[in-house]
Amino acid sequence: MIRVTFGIIVLNGQPFLEYNLRALYPFAHQIIVVEGAVTAARSLATPEGHSVDGTFDMLRKFKVENDPERKLSLLTAEEEGKPNGFWNEKTEMSQAYTRRATGEWLWQVDADEFYLEKDMKTVFDMLESNPEITAVSFPYRQFWGGFDYVETGQWFQYELPSVNRLFSWRQGYQYIEHRPPTVADEKGRDLRTLKWVSHKQMRKAGIYLYHYSYVLPKQAYEKVAYYTNVTWTDAFRENERWLSERYLKLGDPFHVGEGLDYLTWLVRYDGQHPEHIVKMRDDISNGRLKIALRPTGDIESLLSSRSYTVARSALSVLLYLNHVWRLPLRPPKALAYHIFNLTGLHRLWIRLSFIRRRGWRYRHIAAHADIAGFLYEDQVVALYDLARDLPNSHPVAVEIGSFLGKSSLVIAKGMNGKSNPVLYCIDPFNADSDAPSTGVLSKIAMSLPVSLLDQFIANMTKHGVYRTVRTLVGYSHEFAATFPEAIDFLFVDGNHDYEAVLKDFEDWRRHLKPGGIMALHDVDFSPWGSPRGDEDHVGPGLVAKERIVNNPCWSEVRLINNLLVARKVHD
Repeated sequence: MIRVTFGIIVLNGQPFLEYNLRALYPFAHQIIVVEGAVTAARSLATPEGHSVDGTFDMLRKFKVENDPERKLSLLTAEEEGKPNGFWNEKTEMSQAYTRRATGEWLWQVDADEFYLEKDMKTVFDMLESNPEITAVSFPYRQFWGGFDYVETGQWFQYELPSVNRLFSWRQGYQYIEHRPPTVADEKGRDLRTLKWVSHKQMRKAGIYLYHYSYVLPKQAYEKVAYYTNVTWTDAFRENERWLSERYLKLGDPFHVGEGLDYLTWLVRYDGQHPEHIVKMRDDISNGRLKIALRPTGDIESLLSSRSYTVARSALSVLLYLNHVWRLPLRPPKALAYHIFNLTGLHRLWIRLSFIRRRGWRYRHIAAHADIAGFLYEDQVVALYDLARDLPNSHPVAVEIGSFLGKSSLVIAKGMNGKSNPVLYCIDPFNADSDAPSTGVLSKIAMSLPVSLLDQFIANMTKHGVYRTVRTLVGYSHEFAATFPEAIDFLFVDGNHDYEAVLKDFEDWRRHLKPGGIMALHDVDFSPWGSPRGDEDHVGPGLVAKERIVNNPCWSEVRLINNLLVARKVHD
């Protein structure tokens, strides 16, 4: 059998990496894993630059227990003379394993990239029969939100339809670049300019790379934390917004791709999965592997929609014509983007999808999707229902942290039809918040054509709720002492630092009537305090634990995703 060196660079590659090693092992002459973080991924690593999800320990254990032929080599930054434990960039990591490669072929693999066993055998046979081949590229299927859904569209069909993964490896050859993977021969020639097997040839043979890159929320959080900090592109600066609005909520079903403004959407995948992915799914189902999965009810609802199917087909045709005509247009000015977005069909589709999922009674808040913000759909519905249940005569609500008005719109709509309703919206409207949030909010603010306050007022006016809203520009503590009314509903979603949340709680609970409702956003009871696995938003969870949960002053305590709702019994 030909000798293939598999090269893997990885940080936090579990649980996929262990299954991948088992998949590659029978085919490998050598497996070299370069573990650790580049400087842009510092927030995802230990102080020494290693994985925080057990990847490093798993690799060492695998070498002892599952490597009888001594195929696996583990390489770290320390061993390469990096005193701080961090790699400079991914190209450097890839070059580190190529310097140790002893195979005739170099096959680059990500931790979450898999192949069917029969396809790998076919590739091996092809290389053995055609040793003059210098490089092989693969078409790929990128899974998103679950194991049964594939991302497709403009990016995957026309912009990046293939990935370079397999290269001939001889004396004098050099690994030049990671983006895209590029290997040159001893004369400096890109191997893809010589005897190259293209992705079109591999697709014709039915051979694909299966990339499970966005299946788990863990992966999405980590990609956002990394790509937001890279210096080689600005394309991913809005990734926090992508995570909250597009990945976790599927708020824009025709722009599901991370960091890109290309038209991309989801389709169901009913085909065969690589054997070790099947094993991984079986382990998840049987409880042997415990890992958080993304809920897929919204995806299933979307894919079962006839109108979504029609829209996808129409876009596919438009993108094909755009490609064939070679129009000198780039997103966001592409032909399809204009036709679908500027005609309003895109926005209309999102609203109709929400109504279809939630029912006709929620049609009044379908427009919440037009406003940037950080609410799950279940929370949008809950806030609306809470507002609808307020007293019919002069209900008073207070919202601490309004930003552009997503939750303000929902609460105000819920108060419609009541006598003299008032929603006080308190916000400095300058994007000032806790440190992790300020960066995200500032980027959104800078993208607006007007100030945050002007955009907030415009949003409230456009959607017909401005008469209900009383805008208090400033910080919540500035209004607490002199606030003139007793409150029926209090929604706290301001600065998430512990001290700030505690002050909001103590300042404003006094104004809340007995029997009134408090809602506290971004409450997380996990040990680390936030779903990202860091300490960005520990404040709401700590205050909820200390002051609300198991406190007789509060009843009917419940959690809707990370929105805590409780009824005040007494002070």
